[in-house]
Amino acid sequence: MRASSVPLKPHPSHAAHSVDVISVSVERSGAGLHLDYHIIADPTGILLPKGPGGERRDELWKHTCLEAFVRLEGADEYLEFNFAPNGDWAGYEFDGYRQNGRDLTVLAPRIDCTEVSDEIRATVTLPTLPDLYQSNAIQLGFSAVIETPQNDRFYWALFHPNDRPDFHRIENFQISLD
Repeated sequence: MRASSVPLKPHPSHAAHSVDVISVSVERSGAGLHLDYHIIADPTGILLPKGPGGERRDELWKHTCLEAFVRLEGADEYLEFNFAPNGDWAGYEFDGYRQNGRDLTVLAPRIDCTEVSDEIRATVTLPTLPDLYQSNAIQLGFSAVIETPQNDRFYWALFHPNDRPDFHRIENFQISLD
C-alpha cells in the first residue's frame, strides 16, 4: 500500500527561508518501507552532510536529516529512524513518548540522494521492520531538520503541536498504512 505524497510544514518559529516545499511519500516494500523525500529549495541555503556516509550514527538531528516515526496503530511504543543525505542513519525504539529510548536492531537502510537544480530527492529503503510492524496496521510521522551554511536549524513535520519542535508527539503520527 502506498500513501500519496504528503507535505511537511515548517515550524512557525523556525521557518527556513531557503526551503519552499518538503514532501514525503511512503509504501510498504516487502517486510520494510520505501520512503521518498522531496525537497524544493535553494540548494545554497542547505548544508548537506559530507563524507562517504553509510554508517550508523547518533545525533544526526543536529544537522540536515530526514526522519520517520512508526508505531502500531493505537500503541504507545514506536520506532524512530533518522536518515542523512550522505547515507548515515540511526534507528531507535521507545516504550512510550520519549521513554526508554534504545538502539533498534535492524538492517541498514539504503539511502540515495540526488540534487538537481532546486530539488533534492532522497529515497530510502528500509529492508525490514521488526516482525510486529511488518503485517499489522501502522501509523507514521515524518519530519526533517534542515541545517543552513550559517549553522541555523529549521524544523519541518506533519504537525507542530506546541511552540517547540517535537517530532515524537503522537499528533505527528498522521499517516496510516494497513
